[in-house]
Amino acid sequence: MEETKKQEETTQLGIGGDSTRFLSELSDIKPCPFCGNKMPFSYYNPSTAYLGCDDCGINFGSAQVLYKRDELPEELKGLEYEANALEIIEEDGTRTKYPEHNRVGINCVIAFDHKGILSKWNKRS
Repeated sequence: MEETKKQEETTQLGIGGDSTRFLSELSDIKPCPFCGNKMPFSYYNPSTAYLGCDDCGINFGSAQVLYKRDELPEELKGLEYEANALEIIEEDGTRTKYPEHNRVGINCVIAFDHKGILSKWNKRS
């Protein structure tokens, strides 16, 4: 019964049979252990999110959340979303809009889980 439920979850997430189910809800991140901030993450830039608390000045780790479509890690395929609101601005000022920029995004919680920092952040009593 438990194995069937796990397979159904995996199928719903669009993940292959041998892949791990990554956490993806904001409720999957425990609050800051020092101040209780319920959203202990932010973004350095559109491609990188960090896990930590701005209120306490803690930066626990960071993860890539934006990939070129052909550079997306295999285990994240099926979990990406179209980065259709993104516009890439090059150093020379050239702007590349969707779909020409060929980028896809990953939910930051999935990115933290994929990198292994989410379980370390949540590992406390």
